[in-house]
Amino acid sequence: MTSNLSLRETARQAENRLIMLSALQALGIQQIKVRYGGKQNNCNYCHVSAHPFKQFSLLAEHQVTQYHGREGLASAPQEMSLLNALMTFALQWAELIHPNWTLGDGATGTMTIETTSRVFTLEHDVYITENLYYRLED
Repeated sequence: MTSNLSLRETARQAENRLIMLSALQALGIQQIKVRYGGKQNNCNYCHVSAHPFKQFSLLAEHQVTQYHGREGLASAPQEMSLLNALMTFALQWAELIHPNWTLGDGATGTMTIETTSRVFTLEHDVYITENLYYRLED
């Protein structure tokens, strides 16, 4: 879903995806899952898992260049570990599609990357608590 994204943000996301995908394929990683969750204006957790798991340690060692930032802000390239790039990408993608997702009751989600099929998916669950109050008088 890119309809709410500007062309600049969409291009930045595409470039970051290609950089990460190439790095993951070079490391022999077949699948990545980034799980995140937060509420009350905080991201409470962001965890990464890799398949095969024996390759997981390489994520922290391998450096990539990524472009981050919001619309209207300068987006200079940043050098970071592939592990940090994956977490940043997942959280930024969630924020671009679901702005302010950490507010109120919050949300959780999972970004999955399948390197062989070159598919990125984002599952995002928003939590909403409704409080209803009814009063009838005769």
